Amino acid sequence: MVDPASIRNASFTLTPTGYNPEEVDRYLGELADDLGADPGDVRNASFSLTPTGYNPEEVDEYLSQVADTLAAGPVTAAVEEHPAQPFATTPAEDAPGQALGGQEQSEEQEQSQLVQKQRPLLLLS
Repeated sequence: MVDPASIRNASFTLTPTGYNPEEVDRYLGELADDLGADPGDVRNASFSLTPTGYNPEEVDEYLSQVADTLAAGPVTAAVEEHPAQPFATTPAEDAPGQALGGQEQSEEQEQSQLVQKQRPLLLLS
């Protein structure tokens, strides 16, 4: 799957002589921001060689796979419209001061319910 996160998180082994990691990482960041890039440009991307760099064969193979995916059709970024909640809320929690059935709760009742929800369970054996 090709999405911005997978492109940004691509990793390659280091070799005694390889592609400049800063150039490759910069290119991958730009590519992740523009998934409408020309597949031919992606396939033909070039980088300078440096001592201790990314394995050229791995980088070239990865970019070839990305180019093939881009050539196959439009790629859409996986965007979450609503961030995940750590836990689900109940109707009573959705509207502070309201109990089920729409009746007003006092601040003391709300605090009591909150404390009860946070109280750990004790298991007796």
